[in-house]
Amino acid sequence: MALLDIAEWRGPTANHNGAMGDYQGLVVHIADGYYDGTISWAKNGTSGMSCHFVAGKNGELAQILDTSLQSWCQADGNSRWLSVECVGFTGDALTVAQLETVARLFAELHRIHGIPLQLANSPDGHGLGHHSMGGAAWGGHYSCPGDAIIAQKPQIITRAQALVEGGDDMASMAEQIAAMMMGMPQAPDGSPICPTRWQIATEKHQAKVEATLAVLAKAPAPVAPVALTEQDRQAIIAQVSAQVLAGVEDTVRRVLGSLDNR
Repeated sequence: MALLDIAEWRGPTANHNGAMGDYQGLVVHIADGYYDGTISWAKNGTSGMSCHFVAGKNGELAQILDTSLQSWCQADGNSRWLSVECVGFTGDALTVAQLETVARLFAELHRIHGIPLQLANSPDGHGLGHHSMGGAAWGGHYSCPGDAIIAQKPQIITRAQALVEGGDDMASMAEQIAAMMMGMPQAPDGSPICPTRWQIATEKHQAKVEATLAVLAKAPAPVAPVALTEQDRQAIIAQVSAQVLAGVEDTVRRVLGSLDNR
């Protein structure tokens, strides 16, 4: 039984046959649909199809069927090949995020099931295949996944090999390259030390806090409030009352003057 950690479990589906007989490789398909719609259709009992995985254009990866079971995705090839439906429509190429997702999936299937990280261009091969290579025996889907995606298969394999051989991480590589370009210090083993985006943001926030504290430390202490005596309080009340009374008298005079003019 194999449910992959790198995928979101969106199964199960009843659309499957018995146990896999072998693991020759992973077959790439074009879904001719959208992410959630493809998942729903693969679980629909009347669809007559299913797949093991669905790869979204934004890097999403859903697993619908355990890799120990046969999907209904490539007819005669179901007992030997795992399947991934790539969201999109005939003629589309994989997005950068999709390519990365399929590469990570392929690398994980290599680790779990021993699928070789190589190209497969016929049902007798082993590695990364595509639906149309199976011809009539695989349902006659000659435009699936299309020339654009077939042309991307070498890129998928190269990326999967990098993931398996070196545990390569694209973000880490970018940070190391940036470190070398910016002349940042190096670790004892010679590798560049490049702060992550989180570290940079944290340091900027800390600098702002320290600057604010420094300004506050130099600011004069607030003047303490002066306590009023009862005499002062009465004087203030009298002054305010006089001002209010003067305002009222002025208003009355203006109103009376207006009446006299009528």
